[in-house]
Amino acid sequence: MPRWRGQRKFTVSRLVSLGACAVFGLGVVSCTFKQPDRAASTRPACVTLDNYNSVINQVMKIQPSWDALTQTKDGFQTKWAIQNPAGRHTLTATLTSDGCICATNATSHFRAGYDQEKLVGLLQGAAVAPVSNLDYTARWLEPRILLPCTFAFLFQRAYEAETSMGDGTTWKLTCSRSRSPEADGSLTSLTISTPNCAGLLP
Repeated sequence: MPRWRGQRKFTVSRLVSLGACAVFGLGVVSCTFKQPDRAASTRPACVTLDNYNSVINQVMKIQPSWDALTQTKDGFQTKWAIQNPAGRHTLTATLTSDGCICATNATSHFRAGYDQEKLVGLLQGAAVAPVSNLDYTARWLEPRILLPCTFAFLFQRAYEAETSMGDGTTWKLTCSRSRSPEADGSLTSLTISTPNCAGLLP
């Protein structure tokens, strides 16, 4: 796999990841929900795991391999993990008792020297699309990925941001870097939750 060539490539690849995020989200709206005349942020009241699977498969050309549903206090949770030599990526979906996705989390931990930004961007898009307004990726996520998260990686620091959005969702982003010999690389985690998930998340 291609290796980084300085900070410039790292920043460009971040832009690529955010572009992939937008592509994924638009795919969710246009392919799954079939509402071409509605705004890109419009989605049905209930997005099921089957809806989610069909769009992930169409956009990423991968059939998600979810773990068995785990019972939570008042709902369910499942995880899809992607493991390769570059690192580990996971997408987690939290569902209400009636099977509607109410929160998502995309976590990526990949080793330094491997360019996995496209995959990271797709998983971030997958986290946003079922539960929140895609416009927030450019207005909130992009500036934090490009600046504070980049600095956290370069200077081996931790960065965390959390806010409530106008559509009622809560967004939380964390970025850090590990320099351990076994796992030198970056770790990003994006969690998006709706009020319907109150009490279902840790």
